[in-house]
Amino acid sequence: IDTFVMDNSNSKKEGVSRTYQKVDGYTPIAAYLGNEGWCLGLELRPGKQHTMKESNAFLERVLPRAQGLTERPILLREDSGFDSQAHLALLERQRQAFAEADRRLDYVVKWNPRGSATADQDTWLAVAADYWEELRPGKRQALWTQTVSIRDDTKVEYVVKRVMRLVERTADRDG
Repeated sequence: IDTFVMDNSNSKKEGVSRTYQKVDGYTPIAAYLGNEGWCLGLELRPGKQHTMKESNAFLERVLPRAQGLTERPILLREDSGFDSQAHLALLERQRQAFAEADRRLDYVVKWNPRGSATADQDTWLAVAADYWEELRPGKRQALWTQTVSIRDDTKVEYVVKRVMRLVERTADRDG
């Protein structure tokens, strides 16, 4: 599931507004299934609409379609625009509902650290000390998991796993 920009600059169409890519247009949301890209849903949205706005309702419409098309496990992938407590809680509820139906739903949502990236840097470096591996001269990474609690709008708590990857580069691309 993702949003994308449809450039409609120099038009006077209804719903055209400034997008996150700084062009006038629309920001539709789309859901595709599998390597073949079967379209589960595509909705036109105003350009100024944030990725998360009404995305939970969109997810609730497209997941049953995916469930009806395949018996295989489903992996839902979303970028950091979908990183919100309410959305992650919905994904966890959906995962549990799939499990009750003897189905499997997993999800990967890129974490948006917002302001904590700078504030927590020393903590992350301390944790990463146990996980560093050199990928090549001038580049190393640390990869580890954390357990994180999230809450939905009704304050129900869910415990999820966050995978952390910290990359340190000490050489520029020219060596």
